[in-house]
Amino acid sequence: MANLLFLSDYYYKNASANGICVEQIANINAKCGGQSYVICSGNCNEICKVCENEIKISFIKRSLYRKIYDYASMSKFSFVKQISNLITHVLKFVYIWKYPMIEPRAIYKYVNIGEKIIKSVRIDTIVAQYKPIEVVLAANKLKSLHPEIRYVFYSLDSLTSEGGNGLLPISFRNKACLKLEKIALKTADCSIFMNCSKAHYQNDVYLSYNSKMYFADNPLLSYQIYQKSKEIDMKSIVFAGTLNKGIRNPERALQILLPLMKNKKLHLFTHGDCNDIISKYQMKYPGIIENHGFVKHEEVMHAIYSAGFLLSIGNINSSMNPSKIYEYISTGKTIIHVYSDKNDPCLEILKKYNNIILINSNDARIDEQEISRQLNTNYNREQYLEIGEKYFMADPQYTYNIIQNISNKNM
Repeated sequence: MANLLFLSDYYYKNASANGICVEQIANINAKCGGQSYVICSGNCNEICKVCENEIKISFIKRSLYRKIYDYASMSKFSFVKQISNLITHVLKFVYIWKYPMIEPRAIYKYVNIGEKIIKSVRIDTIVAQYKPIEVVLAANKLKSLHPEIRYVFYSLDSLTSEGGNGLLPISFRNKACLKLEKIALKTADCSIFMNCSKAHYQNDVYLSYNSKMYFADNPLLSYQIYQKSKEIDMKSIVFAGTLNKGIRNPERALQILLPLMKNKKLHLFTHGDCNDIISKYQMKYPGIIENHGFVKHEEVMHAIYSAGFLLSIGNINSSMNPSKIYEYISTGKTIIHVYSDKNDPCLEILKKYNNIILINSNDARIDEQEISRQLNTNYNREQYLEIGEKYFMADPQYTYNIIQNISNKNM
């Protein structure tokens, strides 16, 4: 089995959405007899840690900016987030010639720890997640120093197909990001992109890299989640994920659903810049919304296991899926998906799912009676066998097999 070195952002103790995806692959490799090593941003005082499945984790020391950013992510105070956003924008302009990089020193921190690991044990393959870009640039450097080691560019987000809003012109952002993406594609032995961005990467711009490109879904489909989700509390609706006024705004979802939630409670496990919106509806509908804020992944999952319904809010101007959707699907429970963008990438995924309530928030006439009926009707969970067949590319084993095949070429 392969010895894999993963470069991630937040993996332990409070993993990011991308870190959770990396964790699934690292766990499978460890269970299959390989050794998994992880380098991630340090959100604890330890230098290294051996955790479940003997995965060995090394931490890079956080910068002052990263400490402020992390604190703001967990804070419920809008002014703290505003300060963090201001610092981020300032750093983007300071390092505009290196855009989208904002922490160049982080590259050397990852490389230095990577070098120590490579000198002490045999590493077959480096797997670098995007984002952040600093992780990918560190992996590029390690590959140049050790060309015999295989390198997988694992693009859980897309450098060049995100779109969205920003202070810098989109033409500048796309040009800068394409330049870095091409370097990663050229350097890596294999690149794994998400299926939701497949059309973008079949563009002629990427023609010379097609032979090294693979596509998968976020590796979060889990039979273990299905087994733990037997309880269905019809009075509980759970939302988990980031909320952002520009990309994933909860206003219309709350406006539509709250008047229909008789004897139900909405539990929000979230962070972002929408606390003022949430507070407004908490005052308007007292006792119906509980905002838990940013909590550990395990706590979120316990809420999902026992929920009756799972709320999903579609992205605007984004081609990427929220990875959480596959954890939702794994439960077999009813998902309420509220969207406004007809190009919402979640629609293609969720239309294959049986227990789904799709609400287009732009519809002139929303059938409130039908939504209310569905919210108050008992249902049977979708069978996992059927789920697994529909969403096999979201099974962590699928992505792991791609990485393992690349690693075998080096062994």
